[in-house]
Formats: sequence, C-alpha cells, structure tokens
Amino acid sequence: MKELSELTLEIQKVLQTHDKKRINKLFNTYQDVDIASALNQLDDEAEIIATFELINKKYQTTLFPYLNLETQELLVKNLNNNDLKLLVNNIYSDDLVDLIDDLHKDDVKKVLDLTSAEKRLELNNILQHDEQTAGGIMSVNFLKLPQTLTVSEAIKAVQAVHDKVENVDDLFIVDDFETLVGQIQLKDLLFNDSEAKLETIMNTAVVSTKIDKDQEEVAQVFKRYDLNSLPVVTLDNKLAGVIAIDDVVDVIERETTEDLQRFAGITPFNDDDPFKQRIGGMFLSRLIWLGGGMLFATIVQILLVVFFNDYGLNLADLGTVNDAKYGVIYLYVPLVFVLMGVCGIGVNQSTSNVVRALSINDDHKKLRRLVFKEMLTSLIVSVVMVVLNILRLVIFYAIQFNDIKSQGLWDAVLASSVTLILGILLSGLLGSLLPIGAKKLKRDPSLVSSPLMIGIITIVVCAIFFGLGLAFY
Repeated sequence: MKELSELTLEIQKVLQTHDKKRINKLFNTYQDVDIASALNQLDDEAEIIATFELINKKYQTTLFPYLNLETQELLVKNLNNNDLKLLVNNIYSDDLVDLIDDLHKDDVKKVLDLTSAEKRLELNNILQHDEQTAGGIMSVNFLKLPQTLTVSEAIKAVQAVHDKVENVDDLFIVDDFETLVGQIQLKDLLFNDSEAKLETIMNTAVVSTKIDKDQEEVAQVFKRYDLNSLPVVTLDNKLAGVIAIDDVVDVIERETTEDLQRFAGITPFNDDDPFKQRIGGMFLSRLIWLGGGMLFATIVQILLVVFFNDYGLNLADLGTVNDAKYGVIYLYVPLVFVLMGVCGIGVNQSTSNVVRALSINDDHKKLRRLVFKEMLTSLIVSVVMVVLNILRLVIFYAIQFNDIKSQGLWDAVLASSVTLILGILLSGLLGSLLPIGAKKLKRDPSLVSSPLMIGIITIVVCAIFFGLGLAFY
C-alpha cells in the first residue's frame, strides 16, 4: 500500500491537469477521502474551485463531506447558486447538519436559502434535538418498510431508493402506526420466497435507542451488540432515524478528544476538534486552568515563606529585599515554583492538543494553521497571566513586607513577568513543534509525553528566571 503522502501527490498531479475525463476517472480508482485530502492540499484557492467544478455532480455529492471545513467554506462562497443548490440538496442531511454547525452565519443563510422544502424538513428533524444525543447524530435518509410487504415488493422498494439512503444492508420494519416492529437484512430478502410477508421472516428482537439518549451511551450500545446500524425511536417507539457505525466512530473520536483535552487542562468552548477551535475559545479554555494553577502555586509560595521562617533563617544575616541572598531565598525560590507550575500546565495543554490533532489528521495546511493558533493563543494568555501575576504579587508583598516600594520587590515582579511571557511562548512553541517533528521522523508523537515536556520547560523556566535575577544583583 502506498504512503498517504505519495498517494496525495499522485492524485494532485491528475487534479492539476484540469482534464475532466482523467479527474472523474479518479473516483473509480481511489477512495473519496484520499481524493478529498489531495484537493484540500492544493495551494491555489482558484484551482480548488476550478477543479471541483470539473467533477461530475454525482461525485461532488460523495466527495464534499470529506473535504475540510476551509475547503467547504470556499466552495459554498464561490460555487454558483445552481451548482450549490444541487449539491446541498443531494448530500445526506446529517452531513449537511455538520456543515451548517461549522459555517459562518452568512454562509448558513446562503445554504438554507437554497435547500428544498423536503431537505429543510429533514434538517429540522435533526436540528430540533440536542447535538449530543441520538437524535442529533441520526440520519433521516433511511428506508423503512411496512411489515405487510412481500419480499418481492420490498426488493423493488430498495431498488427505487437505494441511491438516496445511506444504508440498505439493514432494513427496519414498521407497522401501520410507524412503530418499529422488526429488522431484516438485505441478504435475507434475496434468499427468501418472493411472496413471503416481511412480518413472517423479520427479526423482532431489534436493538434500538431512544431519541434523547446521550451519544456516549449510544456508542456503548454499538460496542455491546457489535452493530453496524442502530434504529432511533421516539419515546412512543416510532421509528425516527438510523445511526450508522461511521457516525458512532465520529462520536467516539469526539468523546476521546474531549476527555483528553479536559485531562490536559483544556475546556473546549466552541469545538473539541483541535483543528476547528477558534482563538477566543482556545484562550478561554486554557486561561481557566492556568489561572487555577497560579492560585495553587501561590499557596506553595506562601508555604515556602512560612517554612523558611519556621526553619529559623536569620533575616539579619540575609540583609534586606535589595540584597542578593535575601532576594534569592525569600523572593526568587518561592516564586520559581509558581512560574514552573504555570508554564508546566501551558506546555501540557499545547502538547496534548497537538498530539491529539496528529492522531486525527496530519494535513500540512491544518497543522501549520494549528501551530499559528497555538502561538497566538500562547501570546494572548501570557499577557493576561502577566497582569494577574503583577496583581497577586503586589497583594502578596504588601502583606508579607507591608511595603511594595522596594526596588528588590519590583525586580522580582519584572523578572517573573518576563519569564512568564517567554515561558508560555516557549511552551506553545515546543508543545507544537516537537510532536510534529516526531511525526516527521516517523515516530509516535505521543513519545513527546507530558512528563518529558514539563521536565524540559521546568529547566528552561528555572534558567531564564534565575538568569534574569542575576541581572538585578
């Protein structure tokens, strides 16, 4: 099997020929996801649009959901209304819901204006449910068969709509009141008497889930019963939709990402996908834990000062806050624990986010954009943390020394503030580049583990802080 990078380059060569016949032949040779990846990585936006327009309409429909958000947004903005209308009305409704969730408001309005009444009804059937529930992830493009049909009638029904529904391997049977009563597989239709009624050959022990069931519990149902698809029913057991295994894989990926982010001290505000997170959300999600880390580290700083006193350090021998010995013991040593703690959290956040991103996708464009967002977030966070650090030190020193005018105190404030900025920026840089470097060297990015990164940043912060301290004494 070819490496993905080789495959992408091979497909790109064909895409860049702008030969319509050769481009469409790709769809008989390669998987849609590989073609989408190659199209995503074209550098020229005009080339992406022109190439997509050369693709046959039926292939556009299957390809579009695999494109990344940036490419989808580009096409939504630039395709003419007729082509876009045909596209949005032919992709599956659950894929269209995912697109609408991520688009800007103006683009959402454009898409909704072009959807048919039938498609809009399907969208409403999904959007009315919480996106974290079975109803929010189900597909409404499915086939349900009345139990009174014969096998031959059921086969004709499948043939009539097979290209409009996502799955015809598992077929669900309803009664006259749309209540789910059974299930049958397509192969069973082929090997049963053509005149047999579905109600006589269907499996009545159907595993289903309620429409308001949490998506994580839905994933557990798939795992427990080893399912490929799962019917979703209303509270009165009426068939409302079907969840396919690929939707559950997406759920498991999102839940795993969210769990890992929370464990690393990141609370997703606008998306758990590392590539889709916005700067504002990244900033808020990290600031909470960094602020909390600074608070706990401040308690350590207080304890150190208290124990130094209890151990009977002779303040007269140490001098004043403006003397080097006093400054090192009573100002710098307690303060370095705060700086190492905060920067340790920062590097853990960046490393965990990038390692998780690499496990999802190694698209070069996406990774470059992610590194840029990590660095910009680190810069914004560092400025805010410096402000918080100055405020807390003013209060801390006012209580400890009953004085905040001494030069030695402000030297400590300045040195710690500069160290915070450099430390948090280096945390973002190292946390982003080292996992990507490991990936480039064909090593597992998770080898760049949190203990390793925290150890590195601890050494760096300690060296920067005490190095700056030397400049003041």
